[in-house]
Amino acid sequence: MTGILNRLVAGSASEGTTEDSAQGIDSWVGDVEIVTARQLKRRFPDFCTFAVVQSPAERILSAYRSLIEGDTSLPTYFDLNRFDKSMSLLDFVSHVAAIGDMGTDNLLRSQSAILSHRSKLVPDIVVDLASLAHTPGVLLDQLSDRTTSPVDLTNVEIDVPDHDPEHWEIMQGLAVRAALKQRYKKDYRIFFEEQTEISRSLASKTRGAGLAFQ
Repeated sequence: MTGILNRLVAGSASEGTTEDSAQGIDSWVGDVEIVTARQLKRRFPDFCTFAVVQSPAERILSAYRSLIEGDTSLPTYFDLNRFDKSMSLLDFVSHVAAIGDMGTDNLLRSQSAILSHRSKLVPDIVVDLASLAHTPGVLLDQLSDRTTSPVDLTNVEIDVPDHDPEHWEIMQGLAVRAALKQRYKKDYRIFFEEQTEISRSLASKTRGAGLAFQ
């Protein structure tokens, strides 16, 4: 998302040189308070917020690579909930599928729960990471209607996880897909079912652009 933030910074600058813009997010974040979408909406109800979601299969595979295959020890939550560095990918998926959302670490919690407050989605726009990587115009079209400054995402490069082919083949197995669909059924229903390109735009009367981080 750094590329998008850099473009938003450059697009919103009324003055400044190319060199100033090149500093982008690295210099800009020093003056920004990172808040959740809910906090941002409470403080600035007219700001437009957007969120990027990822398919449960890609998300859980990324979690496996980070937690199990990573060099660092397991965080306390995962240690207490009997995750183990020796777990196979199938064991990891099975363990994740058996854990409910209540009290779950955000790395595994359903995205619909993270992005909702009182059963209502907080962001004005929700875009799928895979679609965003191939067609950033999906987000651009939505933001352009809600911003007072031009936003150009034409040449933005968005990092998409590069998964091991063997691991990805495992994630596509029928049993794994069924387990993930049951565990993250609300995510699939809201964000992914019968959609190849996700762009959920909620009713908005916005001026300006706000950035939400979960």
